[in-house]
Order: sequence, then structure tokens, then C-alpha cells
Amino acid sequence: MEQTEWVDFRAVKAAVSMQEVIEHYKITGLRKQGEDLRGICPICNTVDKRGLSVNYSKNVFQCFVCKARGNVLDFVAKMEKCTVKDAALKLQKWFLDSEVETEKIEPPDIVGDTSSDELFNMVNRAGALICEAAALLKNVENRLESTRT
Repeated sequence: MEQTEWVDFRAVKAAVSMQEVIEHYKITGLRKQGEDLRGICPICNTVDKRGLSVNYSKNVFQCFVCKARGNVLDFVAKMEKCTVKDAALKLQKWFLDSEVETEKIEPPDIVGDTSSDELFNMVNRAGALICEAAALLKNVENRLESTRT
């Protein structure tokens, strides 16, 4: 059975800010204009110094030249020329792996002669994963709270 790497898009978007992504790509030269930062778009490399608009408080970006827009997942997908899922996995690896290990999950085949011990172990593992997810969520909440103050 094929293994699938699972990613929680909502958790990644909540945990990783647009500012962290901009800093990761070492994008410089953004100038403040109202609530937004404006500069050259690294996706289309336009010469328009106001083509890219980034709003840290809303965690979004938009390029008025190439029309790219969206959240951190969309930005990384455009920069890396990959799918949104692959972008989420990259963000998870870059910013969250030290907090929670990503895990290859192979769905169990519980049809047939699965013993009660095996089922008990599966339920225990599921509980452990839920606890890990709760810890990640708490970490995300703490990060969000610290960015607001």
C-alpha cells in the first residue's frame, strides 16, 4: 500500500507567517505603504518596485503584474513551482519539523482477523497522534498570541 505524507493545511497556515516566509526567501527592498509592504515581485521578477504587495497582518500577498495572490501556501507554491500540498510540506519542514515530526502514515487494513490487541494498539497510536496535534495547536496559538502583542 502506498504511503502518504499527511499535512494539515490549516495548521501550517496558522503556524507560519508571511513575514517568516519573506525572511526565508531573503526578500529585501520592501517598503511600507499604509498597512502593506510593496516591492519587486520575486515570482515574476518585474521591474515595477510596487508590483508586489504583502500584508503581514492578513498574512497575504498579491502581485499586480503577474496576478499571483494568496496566503503563505500559495506564495511558496509559486516560488517553488510546486503544488500547494508540496508547498505545505516544505513549510512544515522549514518551520515546524523541530516542533512536531511529520510522519508517513499507512492506513491499517483492519478487515479480517485483526486481534483485539492490534486494535487496542491502533487506538492507542491514534490517541497519541491526537495528543501531538493538540500540542501543535497550542504551540500555534502561543505563536499567534505572541505576534499580536
